[in-house]
Amino acid sequence: METPIAESTTADRLSLRSFKIHLSDQSGALASWDNASLHFCRWRGVTCRNHGGEPRVTGLKLESLQLEGKLSPSLANLTFLGRLRLGNNNLEGSIPQELGFLSHLRTLNLSNNQLGGMIPTSLFLQNCSRLRIFSLSHNNLNGTIPRNLSNCLYLRVIDLDRNTLEGNIPSDIGSLPKLETVAIRDNLLEGSIPPEIGKLASLTGLYMRLNHLNGPIPAAIGNLSSLTQLDLSNNLLAGAIPAAIWNLTSLRGLLLWNNRLTGAIPSDIGNLVGLDRLFLSSNEFTGTIPPEIGKLEKVAAVFLQNNSLVGTIPTTLWSLRNLDALLLRHNHLEAKNAAEWSFLDALTNCTRLRILDLSINHLSGVLPKSVANLSKTLQWLKIHDNQIAGSIPTEIGNLSNLTVITMSSNLLDATIPAALGSLRRLILIDLSENYLVGEIPATLGNLSQLTSLLLSSNELRGSIPPTLGKCPLDTFNLASNKLTGTTPKEIFYMPSLTKLFNISYNSLTGSLPLDIGNLKNTPTIDVSNNRLSGEIPSTIAECQVLQYLYMQGNLFRGPIPSFGQLKGLRVLDVSSNSLSGHIPDFLRSFNMTYLNLSFNDLDGEVPKDGIFGNASAFSVVGNSKLCGGIPELRLPSCTSQNKSSSVKLIAITSVVGGILCVTFLISLLVARHRIRKSSRLSSVTSCVRDQHRKVSFAELLRATNEFSPANLIGMGSFGSVYKGIVDWEDHMIVAVKVLNLQQRAASRSFLAECEALRNIRHRNLVKVLTSCSAVDFEGMTSKLSCLSSYQTEVWTSGFILLKEMRRAR
Repeated sequence: METPIAESTTADRLSLRSFKIHLSDQSGALASWDNASLHFCRWRGVTCRNHGGEPRVTGLKLESLQLEGKLSPSLANLTFLGRLRLGNNNLEGSIPQELGFLSHLRTLNLSNNQLGGMIPTSLFLQNCSRLRIFSLSHNNLNGTIPRNLSNCLYLRVIDLDRNTLEGNIPSDIGSLPKLETVAIRDNLLEGSIPPEIGKLASLTGLYMRLNHLNGPIPAAIGNLSSLTQLDLSNNLLAGAIPAAIWNLTSLRGLLLWNNRLTGAIPSDIGNLVGLDRLFLSSNEFTGTIPPEIGKLEKVAAVFLQNNSLVGTIPTTLWSLRNLDALLLRHNHLEAKNAAEWSFLDALTNCTRLRILDLSINHLSGVLPKSVANLSKTLQWLKIHDNQIAGSIPTEIGNLSNLTVITMSSNLLDATIPAALGSLRRLILIDLSENYLVGEIPATLGNLSQLTSLLLSSNELRGSIPPTLGKCPLDTFNLASNKLTGTTPKEIFYMPSLTKLFNISYNSLTGSLPLDIGNLKNTPTIDVSNNRLSGEIPSTIAECQVLQYLYMQGNLFRGPIPSFGQLKGLRVLDVSSNSLSGHIPDFLRSFNMTYLNLSFNDLDGEVPKDGIFGNASAFSVVGNSKLCGGIPELRLPSCTSQNKSSSVKLIAITSVVGGILCVTFLISLLVARHRIRKSSRLSSVTSCVRDQHRKVSFAELLRATNEFSPANLIGMGSFGSVYKGIVDWEDHMIVAVKVLNLQQRAASRSFLAECEALRNIRHRNLVKVLTSCSAVDFEGMTSKLSCLSSYQTEVWTSGFILLKEMRRAR
């Protein structure tokens, strides 16, 4: 065991202990520092050298140890410290100014922590003359990059990536002759790139992406003959690429994407023979793709997407044997015939090609079968948003490593090849917005890794293959086709459906299976505009994350089931069905943005609270039995509607009761008539009461043309109603109700009932003018008549049928 060194004899030991006190060591990585019998030079991460006969700390390497806490200023007392490496921990707080006093410091690496505040200016004063590596990346440092960089004559690496530094890049950065790497990516730096950078003759890597730098790219960068990596992407740089840059033959990476650069890509690009990455995407480049690009034989990635390039794709691509990714999407590139499509034949020589994106261009004509001869390593084939016609080659099944195939928004008009079902690694199939015909291949159910199936907006027919239920889909879209048959329950057993389920705008029939409740993780379900019938399954309430439910344009009937559990429902559209019953109460408590219940057969009162308080957020038009709601709906009041219904009921009850009384009275009269047989030969009597009009049976006979069938208006249980023409000063057309006295209870209270009906004033009852009791001329059948105005309505079967009789007339 070593003899402990007295703490009073060494400042280094005290400084280390003070440093540890400010830290939290949850993992126990610094347990050796607590061993009093162990020399501090043998503590974990500590390096020492003898100076003046004493061991002194020269290095402190404590990277990736999950240390937390703050940096102690006592580190400045380690006067011989040359390397301080504390990266990839959870240190916070500011960087002590005292670290600028470490005159022997050569490496400072505090990257990947949570340090904040400004970069101490003391680090770039006279004491930085030995500093070689300065890395503070991946922190929360703010402020500006300090000036006085010229004092750090031996500085080789400046790494300030991923902070929140602002301001300009100091121009004196050009006074560091030994500087090899400048990394200030992902900050908030602005202004132009100082041309003084062109003086850094030793510079090999210049990384400035993800800032707000503007202006042109300095032509002086073309002087950096040792430069291998130039990354200025994701800025606001404008203008053309300086011609001198095309002469930097040492370049391996040219990354200028997502700026505002203009001009054409020159043929001089062929000079960059060592290039392995060419990222010029998302700029404003024009012109054609120069054939000289074929000279970049080492290039693995060519990103030219999102520009305004025109012309054809050069066939010189055949020489790019290391090509891994070719992205040409969103340009104006053309291919109209077999000759212009020959670039596909050239790409078959690129045996390492994994990603090919030709989407959103002007490619037309027929897709060559040679697409199936591309590299077996191909994973992405994206040719959507072009004008490609014809069929999908069956031979595409040879591309066994395909994971993504997108051919949407083209003019493809053949069937979907069953061979797609053999591409077992497919994750995404997008063939939407074409003119594809035939049936959906059942073989697609073999794709055990397929997560997105997009076949919408085609001409597909037949039924939905139940085998699709075996795919782990998160997006399922078959909308806007001509699919028929019932909806197979198997497609509802995909717990992976976490994005979309859409079978709308087809001709699917039958009821919706209760199994729809298994879509527990699906936020959007759309079965609208089909011919689905039956009741809406109550199991939809089990779709726990449902936010958007579209069921409009079907034949659903019955009540709206309780969806009270779907607290996250945002949109519900069940319009244009045959739903009945009341509006469910649970809809009032939902925080929905849109509710459409229109064109159904719903009844009852419309609520006023919740979504029903905002007329622009819901619709109930086309439901004639609804009442109430907010004034903007202009629906009838539920109170007046109930009152009107009550009045109608009273009126109808009165009429029915009156008729019963009248029939009883008639029976009494018949009995009296039989007792007084001698009076049967008397002529027609006058009207019973003086206040009523006197009408004889003969007059009624003439008015009705002898009760002609042509004048018959209706028949009921106790008699018939005839239309009569009279020559009275106040009426010309009347309705004559003729009662059959042979019916039981036909005459009781006849006069009283006629009097009551004569004085009633109601829109659903016509005015009764008078009554007449008489014996027909043959003396065989006793009849009793009530006359009413034939202005609007007539009696039939003891009821006044206002609207029905109006239609009949």
